[in-house]
Amino acid sequence: MYKFKIRPGYKSSNLLIDFTIDNADDLFFGTLYDALSPLNISELDLTDLWVNDEIIFQCNSDLGRFEITRDFYDLVFILAENNQRVIKKISELLSNHKSFSNQSFNSSEYS
Repeated sequence: MYKFKIRPGYKSSNLLIDFTIDNADDLFFGTLYDALSPLNISELDLTDLWVNDEIIFQCNSDLGRFEITRDFYDLVFILAENNQRVIKKISELLSNHKSFSNQSFNSSEYS
């Protein structure tokens, strides 16, 4: 089971989804896309930031745009700075999917 939490970004009031996973492999991303299939996602762009060892998937959906980021350390986030409604809907979809578990947000971890 993949763990995630919805939380504010660093020094921001915008929410993001933060995944805790051991290995962001193809199975994880396939499961993630399956969970988000009700949003009718299409990938707009893929950016490989080799300087930071980060890949950004820019996605469009029925609720608007958002990004899925993955870095060298297998940290995966979903962000939508100007579309917090899609973050809340994604959190709901993940919470209702058998392969994802919503973890409690502990604000002291990020203060």
